[in-house]
Amino acid sequence: MFTSFKATMHDDNTCTHKTQTQYRPTFYGHGFYLKTFLILHLSFLSLGVIFGEAQAQQTQKSSQEVLAQQGKGPPADINEIPVPKARGFWGTLFFWSGGVLCMYLVGRKVFKEQSHERETLKRFRDELGHFFPEFDPINIRKWVEIASPHLYHGWRESDFSSMESFSSERFTNTQQTLAEELTKDKRKRVCHLDKVIAVHTLGAEWSNTDQIEHPPLGVKLTLRVESKAIDFIEDESETIIIGKAKPNQFQQIWILIHNGKTWTLDEVYSTDQDITHLSQRPPLPPIAEWRRPETLNSQQESNLDLDA
Repeated sequence: MFTSFKATMHDDNTCTHKTQTQYRPTFYGHGFYLKTFLILHLSFLSLGVIFGEAQAQQTQKSSQEVLAQQGKGPPADINEIPVPKARGFWGTLFFWSGGVLCMYLVGRKVFKEQSHERETLKRFRDELGHFFPEFDPINIRKWVEIASPHLYHGWRESDFSSMESFSSERFTNTQQTLAEELTKDKRKRVCHLDKVIAVHTLGAEWSNTDQIEHPPLGVKLTLRVESKAIDFIEDESETIIIGKAKPNQFQQIWILIHNGKTWTLDEVYSTDQDITHLSQRPPLPPIAEWRRPETLNSQQESNLDLDA
């Protein structure tokens, strides 16, 4: 339904398939952003305390100077000591309004990827997934779980022939070229997949061309795939040059392109940064404009019959 290749699992990986009944976007890889948010929040609270303390000290100092000028010493009655003035309503309002505005702007920038992910998931789950099952978030995750072992096997064996049925020609050529360069440099990539942790559907785009008039053909899907695996590069003496020989968590961006029937893998690259330009991509058209290629061919044949 959502894939056109046969799922043959390799013996050297332990990837397990799990069916999810609910899919929700989660916050991931944002330790730096969360720390920044907490630091800003604590900074505003600290400024409030410091500002109030400084104001209290200034008021007390001023009152002591007035008493000294009048030739009076410390008051005998504690009730004669002036009470520091509390911060006024407008001062408090402006102070906290600036903090709220700052946190809002930071949130818009930091969680821009998650915001677009929620919008994409809502449309895939509530609209597109009913008519095109391969767009359902659960099926997208299953597709990635089946494709991942083949991808890691190709990296490890420098052979991507098992991926030809579900990847683009550009992808296999690129990966084969990179594998040949490693072999030429007398290096080897060692990688073993443990499991796919999460699949985040970040966004989708589509642009019509002379060859592509209706989606889903040509729809470009951007995924963030979190996986646990062993992945490192060693030289001919088996000395590790890049990476570590122990399981680690990786984040990769997968670019899938729809061929009219199912998804094909077109690009994979590693990143820890947010993808913040998804909202600027060409949006998907309304569902009424979507056609399968075979449906278009049937309609064209029917039109020819009517013209005859």
